[in-house]
Amino acid sequence: MPEREEALRSADVVVTVTGAEGVVTAADAPLLRPDAILANAGHFPWEIEAEELVQGGVTVLEGGHMVNLAGPRPLGNSIESMDLGFALQSRCLEAVARGDVGPEACVVPVPRSIDESVAASFVTATA
Repeated sequence: MPEREEALRSADVVVTVTGAEGVVTAADAPLLRPDAILANAGHFPWEIEAEELVQGGVTVLEGGHMVNLAGPRPLGNSIESMDLGFALQSRCLEAVARGDVGPEACVVPVPRSIDESVAASFVTATA
């Protein structure tokens, strides 16, 4: 059995974080446990076919919208996680502008040297 199917069959909670469309679809409903809970923490609600899955009896939190932006006090991402993301983006742009790497090297994964530099800066700043 493919890893994805095995993971869906055994999961109590499935959280999508990809930003990709159709990560969990109505076709996956038979694979899910009866008490499985689906949540999306990615960028777009289309990661989970929420309406179809709910109609099929699957629990989908916040209708497939980002759970970190739901509830009575939607706080979104922490400032620390945003700092890390923006630091990685700016360092990648800097590396491309300097000609150290091509733009294809800064999508995913981030070049190791940039990843380590940002991580070290963050650990130093929070220590």
